[in-house]
Amino acid sequence: MEYKIQRQLTAALENVPGRLAEICEIMNQHEINIEGICVVDNVEQGVVRLITDRPADAKALMVEQRIYVVEADVIIVELTDQRGMLGKISAALATHNINIDYLYGSTLQTGSRTKIVLKLSDMGNAQRILHDLDVN
Repeated sequence: MEYKIQRQLTAALENVPGRLAEICEIMNQHEINIEGICVVDNVEQGVVRLITDRPADAKALMVEQRIYVVEADVIIVELTDQRGMLGKISAALATHNINIDYLYGSTLQTGSRTKIVLKLSDMGNAQRILHDLDVN
């Protein structure tokens, strides 16, 4: 298992067709790669969480578009997708009273490498716990 701290951008976008496409195109025009994304909707807005290869530049571009952006550190964990892995990670964090505020991720198939993005209540101790956790 490998992990790293990365900057995540969270923005509220109008929940209308094409708005997300506009943001993606702006990133593309400025050669910013979107490495992770999570979109959650409500009636009037969508909450978009972005992991990019250039978070400071991505934030500046969104601010230029008059989009309110919040930054946060998240832990990106890369591991082999096997049954029970997320349970091991979440149990280890819970044992040390670290809450998972939210997470998102996906995999192509069981046994392949996968990444999950975690926003945790105690990032410092979480790094130590993940380092000590015996998973591949």
